[in-house]
Amino acid sequence: MSHILFQYIALTMAAVYLGYCATEQHRRNHQSWESLVGRLHQAWFAGGSCRVAIAAGRRELWAAYCDAGVIMEMADFAERNGDAVESSFDASFLNTLRADAIQVRIAVLKAVARLPGTR
Repeated sequence: MSHILFQYIALTMAAVYLGYCATEQHRRNHQSWESLVGRLHQAWFAGGSCRVAIAAGRRELWAAYCDAGVIMEMADFAERNGDAVESSFDASFLNTLRADAIQVRIAVLKAVARLPGTR
């Protein structure tokens, strides 16, 4: 009896998770450029750079990490909606943008690992 209950709970959890993933994918596919830009942190607009963020504290590092994810979503948006815009981006540029965002995330993780109190 407990084996069947475990299977039922596991199946329910998997179904809920798949529903969540589908909802998030739908949300990402239907967001506007303005909503993506609005999710970027203000430090980047004020002339901040990755090097400045890495030299700063945990809050700035987390902002850089999150902004890198938003930049990857922006690249996906540009790729999806490139036909609707007159100046579509080159695929190699978008791939470079994604790679740079991943490098920012890796640099942030390395910087957080070096911060005092993280070991």
